[in-house]
Amino acid sequence: MLTEIINKRSKIHTRDISLATYPHTDSQVLVHGELKDKRYIPVFDVTGKKRAPGIVHHMSVTLLIDPDPLTIIQAIQKKAEPY
Repeated sequence: MLTEIINKRSKIHTRDISLATYPHTDSQVLVHGELKDKRYIPVFDVTGKKRAPGIVHHMSVTLLIDPDPLTIIQAIQKKAEPY
C-alpha cells in the first residue's frame, strides 16, 4: 500500500550515499565515499530566504588506508558544490 502511494507522488528530497573500496597495494586499499543531497521543490530556509530546487550538498572523499594498524595514510576531498 505505501509503495503505491509513493509511486503516485513527486519527490521532495533525496540523499544518495555511495562507498567503494579498491585494492591499492598488497597491504593498502583506497576507499571512495560520496554524499549527495538533492532538493526537488523550492523551500524557505531559517532566514526566510527562498531556496530553489537543486543540489544541497555534494561531498566526496578518497582515503588511502593501511589496515595494520588501521590508519588513514592520505585523504583527498572534492570541493563541495555551493547550494
